[in-house]
Amino acid sequence: LALAGPHETPRMVRVPEGEFLMGDNTGDEDARPAHAVTLAAYDIGAFEVTNEECARFVKSTRHRAPGVHA
Repeated sequence: LALAGPHETPRMVRVPEGEFLMGDNTGDEDARPAHAVTLAAYDIGAFEVTNEECARFVKSTRHRAPGVHA
């Protein structure tokens, strides 16, 4: 996915609202207990964004770079 300009929007897909089971009763302590979570509908990019694409976006828009999550 090559962005032609800083304002081009990538193709998005709609994820419908719904419920899913989050966590695990037998896994890591921070994943317990398994529990139902309901999310509202949301849009997400249809394709992954590479590190190179992200770096070009940050440079061309001067947007703050995403943080690192451990």
